[in-house]
Amino acid sequence: MKNMNLDFFVVKLQTEHFTTFSSKDKIPSFIKEQLPFINDSSIANPNEEYNATDLVLNEHFPWRQIRYGAISNDVLVLFYYKGGFASNNVVVLVSFSNNAVEDVWISHSFCDDVNSISSLLNCLNQNFKDKQVVGEIPNY
Repeated sequence: MKNMNLDFFVVKLQTEHFTTFSSKDKIPSFIKEQLPFINDSSIANPNEEYNATDLVLNEHFPWRQIRYGAISNDVLVLFYYKGGFASNNVVVLVSFSNNAVEDVWISHSFCDDVNSISSLLNCLNQNFKDKQVVGEIPNY
């Protein structure tokens, strides 16, 4: 898998029906297994504690917290806050089929408030228009 194909995901975001969620329980288990940086122990729900800064509050708390999630028949959208040194927002787009991850696009987000597919599209358009981020999937 490579971190590319943003155009593919933008078309999906524009044309598919998504159901929003805010609980990690709604992330399909096969995605959590294949992408360990978003499994149950590595990401918190919006109302759960996590290590938001480089000051470790609890070594058992995750470093990530879901801010927005949405899923269609074949695409998962996650927008989460990643704590630690140089904390930031992260966008993860996952295409899947037959209980397998097919493609992933992931990047730091320059937007603070993604809370809908529309706001995500606006963020992507503002920050990644005519740019293609390519490379190995980072462990955000």
